[in-house]
Amino acid sequence: MIAGNMKRALQAEWLKGRRAAAAKIALIAPIPCCVAGALASGVIPGFSGGWIGFATYGWCYWYTLGLPVAIALIVTSVANADAKLSMRGVYGLAIPPRFVWGAKAARCLYLMAGSSLVVAVVSSTIAMLGGNAPGVIASMCIAALVTITSLWMVPAGMYLATRLGTLAAIAVPLLVQLSAGIALGRSEIWWAIPPAVAFRCPSPFAGVQYSGIPLMPQDPMGVIDGQWVAGIVVAVLVGAALVAFGALWFDRGEAA
Repeated sequence: MIAGNMKRALQAEWLKGRRAAAAKIALIAPIPCCVAGALASGVIPGFSGGWIGFATYGWCYWYTLGLPVAIALIVTSVANADAKLSMRGVYGLAIPPRFVWGAKAARCLYLMAGSSLVVAVVSSTIAMLGGNAPGVIASMCIAALVTITSLWMVPAGMYLATRLGTLAAIAVPLLVQLSAGIALGRSEIWWAIPPAVAFRCPSPFAGVQYSGIPLMPQDPMGVIDGQWVAGIVVAVLVGAALVAFGALWFDRGEAA
């Protein structure tokens, strides 16, 4: 029964989102970072790879700026598909609303992963061509990490889009992700703050700090240790908990 409800909810979301803006955002958003990274990687004749390359101009700019913006826009687009109709389509279905909430969150996560996968493919291709860029394994690890550690933005954005509208849904999660990530990324409690984790955890694979500066030997940001693992676990658990609480809230019909 549960699997059937979730399957129907996912199918409904897929049908609603096939031509929606969210999918276009996921594909278009990475392009500026990919172009900038390609130019800095040295793979294009006439441009110098320098000492930083794609890791900074492609990956770092993506997960510290491009991805948060893309997530805010994707989540708002997915949420607004029903919010504009005051959720009448959702609560009129023969499916418990919590499954619709879960399907929306899953679709957002899918688009987030796809968007980062675009950057991973470009980075991997440049590395195989001899450019200055993280290779296949490193790129796939970065794409997975920045997706799962940014999960908290999904339920937060959906809730705000439903309750307060588009502007709040875009601005609030985006500002929290950017400000907390930048301000707390070097603090002693960075591992307990999901935005800081999202900015810092890719560093061992990207080879750069979240400021874009290449890592020096013994730099703590480049170490995979207990704090690094704890940070990822905390970020995923916080995101999953917010999705679950949002589903309970949505199930009570308070979004109508």
